[in-house]
Amino acid sequence: ISTHNYNRWKKGISNGSSDQNAVVNYNYIEIGLDDFSSLSDDDWDTDSYYGIEAHDSEIKNDSIIIGAVRSCNSSWAIKANRSTIENNYIQAYMYDNCGDNYNIVIHSHGQEGNKSIIQNNEIKANGNFGGMSVSYADVLDNTISHHQNNGGSITRNMHYAIGWGDHNFIKGNNITNLTN
Repeated sequence: ISTHNYNRWKKGISNGSSDQNAVVNYNYIEIGLDDFSSLSDDDWDTDSYYGIEAHDSEIKNDSIIIGAVRSCNSSWAIKANRSTIENNYIQAYMYDNCGDNYNIVIHSHGQEGNKSIIQNNEIKANGNFGGMSVSYADVLDNTISHHQNNGGSITRNMHYAIGWGDHNFIKGNNITNLTN
């Protein structure tokens, strides 16, 4: 799935229902731009970009690339509560941020007795993207990095590698260049 039309919201694979038991494996999703140098003032307002949403599911061996200009809403690459998220390559870049929103690469919240498992992913949370928002999750052996590139501005102080939740087990992650 690939689109380089950057206006309005975009979703790669999405089902917001619970108890899906979906298997979302070996997909390539590319949404937005990878070069912001040719944008005019009229190109600035984009909406939210979403890579994969599937709850109570398995998301493995996918490649997700998100390149957003500016969003006044939240964007994420993977949103999967109570799920296994493993061996994915994720690169997300938000050039600018115009609101009080949260751009998170992985958003996953489990519950007692049904934790999310997030392991062996390569995550590049660039520009105005943070790494993970998780709770009731096992976060194991991921590589999480941030690079300020493409000339964007950091407008929020939210470049967490792993944040916002509780009841997490976090072990063996390699984290570089995040500000918080």
